[in-house]
Amino acid sequence: MLLTALSAFFCAVASPPTIERAAGHFPIDLRQPSFETLIPTHDFEGLEVDVRPAGFGHTLHLYGTDRTLRTATPVATIRLDNRRRPRIVSHRILPVVPSTAPPLTPDALRAALNLHLGSAPDLVGPIRLWAVGDAYRPLRAVSYDHPIRDMARPTYLVDPSTGRIVDRFDATFERPGHTSDGRKAPSALVYPVDPIRTPETVDVRMPESTRFGLTSSHFDVYNCVDLGETYRANTDLGEVDLRMCTHRSPLPPDGGQWRFSPVPYPEDTNLDEDDFAGPHLLWHGEQTIASLTALGLPLDDRPSEWQRLKTLSNYRLTDLSSEAAMSDPEGPLSAYDNAFFRRGRETSEGEPTPPELVFGQGTVGDFAYDADVIIHEIGHFAVWTQGGPSYVRTTEHGSSAEPGALNEGLADYFAAILTDDPEIATYSGDALGRSYIRTLDGEARCPDSLMGQVHADSQPFSQALWSYRSTLEPTDQALLDRSIVDALPTIGSTGGFSTAVEAVVAEVDLQLSAAHAEALFTEFSRRSVHACDPHVPVTESGVEVRSYSLVPAFYPNSYHDPIPGYVQFRINEDGPIDVVVEFIQRKSTEVDLYGTNDPQDVLFLHKSGGPIVHDGYFDDDLDRWVWSHDGELVGTATRTAEIGATFDGPEVEYA
Repeated sequence: MLLTALSAFFCAVASPPTIERAAGHFPIDLRQPSFETLIPTHDFEGLEVDVRPAGFGHTLHLYGTDRTLRTATPVATIRLDNRRRPRIVSHRILPVVPSTAPPLTPDALRAALNLHLGSAPDLVGPIRLWAVGDAYRPLRAVSYDHPIRDMARPTYLVDPSTGRIVDRFDATFERPGHTSDGRKAPSALVYPVDPIRTPETVDVRMPESTRFGLTSSHFDVYNCVDLGETYRANTDLGEVDLRMCTHRSPLPPDGGQWRFSPVPYPEDTNLDEDDFAGPHLLWHGEQTIASLTALGLPLDDRPSEWQRLKTLSNYRLTDLSSEAAMSDPEGPLSAYDNAFFRRGRETSEGEPTPPELVFGQGTVGDFAYDADVIIHEIGHFAVWTQGGPSYVRTTEHGSSAEPGALNEGLADYFAAILTDDPEIATYSGDALGRSYIRTLDGEARCPDSLMGQVHADSQPFSQALWSYRSTLEPTDQALLDRSIVDALPTIGSTGGFSTAVEAVVAEVDLQLSAAHAEALFTEFSRRSVHACDPHVPVTESGVEVRSYSLVPAFYPNSYHDPIPGYVQFRINEDGPIDVVVEFIQRKSTEVDLYGTNDPQDVLFLHKSGGPIVHDGYFDDDLDRWVWSHDGELVGTATRTAEIGATFDGPEVEYA
């Protein structure tokens, strides 16, 4: 069955349709060894196989199909070695548990979730086979673009027939005019990097398409314009009207001459809608896509809607300082100190929605003025297109930010290699009162440098890569960079540090040499990235072992349900000891639209013996996410002490 499916794939892409010609089209030798030897047909439990290319022409994703449904993620990944022989990278074949009832309509499912969760989803995905527990089950992925309970932008996997929640995860985060005079090529003024590192603007050639608007091969750029519009939102306060900015395509100047003066530090950032940001975004965006494509990033195998980025500049938020301000059409919007990438998704009919880039007009500076930030956000896009790491997952240690941390570290790495500077976002960092936002030049290691936050936790991985890259000649640096792009499908969307180390080292072995691979692994292992045990030993009395820890990974005002801490502290001492733990929580002063502003109770767990093991599941009877510890519910397995919500950091002592 598997060989039949593969032969059909190769015949479809070759002309004339022969396996020999098809094998030449895709660099693979079907004779040694056979795929049947790698994955016996009977392992597929009755699934047919849908084969799709990934990576830079030497990786295959195998999706399982059952009747009209296919698996949401690959059932296996096949990677070619440097002799074009296939080898299995991952292999997860499970039985299929079919649905026993007809599915609800998307509208009926929205209504059921609105009743159950208090809010209807923003997007209902198609029915796919998702690996849950020990089987593939037909489920829908439904997504929210606002906080629900303890998650910032949650996606729930639900039974399409009943609407019952089966699993959940958080999507880390992630838009034409008059006729040309034809006398000049379209051009724009841009900063080569940013207003601090390269303060003089330069004149650059723009794509020919920009004669008619800010559109190009991969970008449609919109401006966030304040027209006093509002939208109706269903919140914990009921239905309210919230202020919003309107997405408008900038009208092109004559001949596509986008030569606007920059305003890096506007007098009133809440009102800033300058014309420089849009062309600056588009030019740097196309340069970044071209550079990543040169490294081997394949975009042609993605849906055409997912090869273009809807991009928004001068983004500002609803002013949530008061209920009056949030709905006032005459009042200003609120500055947004960040930028983000939002991945494309699928509608209930399987139609793709466009991925988006959003750049905030911050309280001091404009994030679209910073090439590092632009490259970083497009780096998220690159990782997503290849099915690379993302999300925050749960493990037996508790909430793990590792996949999301890898995503951030890879985005930082792309920014560093394309600007040849390990300091990320000097201008944006300066606007926030810092020298930069992050740096790849450092000695971060596992688990000491982990904070349970994706950006902070990215640095053991990204700094190890940068440190090793700095030892290479330019030609070998390019091969390392390409190896990282090629490793993305192998790491997968939920891969952690150990998976990433294995995948990248294997690619370096293929594309450089075994000696290079060993040297890179040595750098990873020196920082314990290859085996990042999240148990921090407390070895010296009176020494502070952790200054900051944030769980969940990225939404500081959303602590609705208990989530085990990402890091456990291990104390090996004989006899009684005193341990001082300090908890600091602060309440947001903004309007509480979704019931997430109040700090929740803190539960402190400690036990003798081995580590505390966590297991989480959604309890329909309790209507909440429940954590058990060492096989029993919270409060029964270990000595516990429940602490009320605390403010301003009072110390609580346990003996």
